[in-house]
Amino acid sequence: MSQLIPSDSLPMGTAPDGRSLSLNLATGRVDLGGVPDPALQPLAAADWDAARVVAVFRGAGFHAVPDDEGDVLATDGVRSLVVFLNRPLYALRLMILFRFAESVPVRVRRQTVFRLNQRAMMGRYSTPDDASLVIEQEVPLLAGLAPAQL
Repeated sequence: MSQLIPSDSLPMGTAPDGRSLSLNLATGRVDLGGVPDPALQPLAAADWDAARVVAVFRGAGFHAVPDDEGDVLATDGVRSLVVFLNRPLYALRLMILFRFAESVPVRVRRQTVFRLNQRAMMGRYSTPDDASLVIEQEVPLLAGLAPAQL
């Protein structure tokens, strides 16, 4: 059962629990059932650091640790990610690593990467060693990024 959305809000759909999602036009915050949800609130670029990235990925069920350079290494057992904090560009660069099954021929691996680069616009795809699929994506922080967006 959805709750009413105030007139100064833009409807954004319904959450899995039935509460309404809306963008509060007065504050620029996302409300869940009429109440601001911290996971949906954009954080400024200055608020993103290695500790924040670790907390977000741990909250999503990943094992995440910062490395010596301040980047974050995260894995959920299937995917491995490296999250680079790019301060000069106010962006997070995500590098997601998958392994191809040994039974997949090299030709098929390369065709998969080629097709992904042609059709999918969310990142850049590569297979640097013919055994791995690497997806790289830049996530801008300038306008703010909500933890739930990651």
